[in-house]
Parts: sequence; C-alpha cells; structure tokens
Amino acid sequence: EVTPVGHLFVRSMPPGAEVVVNGVSRGTTPMALPEMPYGSYEVEVSLDGYGSQRTRIVIDGDDSIGRFNPELVAEPAEPSAARPPSAGAEVGVGSIFVGAPPTGPAARVVQARLTLSLDDAAR
Repeated sequence: EVTPVGHLFVRSMPPGAEVVVNGVSRGTTPMALPEMPYGSYEVEVSLDGYGSQRTRIVIDGDDSIGRFNPELVAEPAEPSAARPPSAGAEVGVGSIFVGAPPTGPAARVVQARLTLSLDDAAR
C-alpha cells in the first residue's frame, strides 16, 4: 500500500529561522519538506533576537500542501547597564551647550522624558 504524501513549505521574515516540526529540528527557512505523510504537524519557527511562532498544519487529501509564512517580531533589546557621566561630559541641544551633568559619587542615572515644543512665533 502506498502512503499518501504532501509537501510542507516554510518561509519566514526574516529568513534563516530554525524550523522545528513535531519537536524535531528540520533546518532553517526558507525550506521545503517534500513527501510528508498525510497527518497533523506542529510547526515552530524561531530566530535569535526574535519571538517564535507556532502553528498546526494538516496535510491531507483536501490540502496536500502545507504552508507557514510567519513574520517574526524582534524582541526588545536588553537594557544596557547605565553609568554616570564621565567628568567633562556636556549636555547640549543640537549644537547649543546647555550645561554639564553632575559627576562623582553623588551622580545618579535617571530616566526622563523630554518634551520640546516650538511656538508659532519662533518658526
């Protein structure tokens, strides 16, 4: 008896992601897996620095070609360790010198939001 087969095509954006089918690494995108026996497959696509995506694909007589084309989303970068400014650092807006940041043991690194607006008269 001949076992019916189909095909599985996996691409990703960006390319080069690892493809795992039913828990087994099968290579990287883009890829084609020919002669996949009819059945249900759990497909996961992952790439360092990006979130992974997973789906279930059924290859059968109704649809013998399975496709998975995820767009992977970049994960936020890990914040780097902040350091107080070095002596001699300057604070400026554009090319205008505004002042010097505090330095030494009392200096703290803080995160702040700066909002600038330009009134109509200055345009």
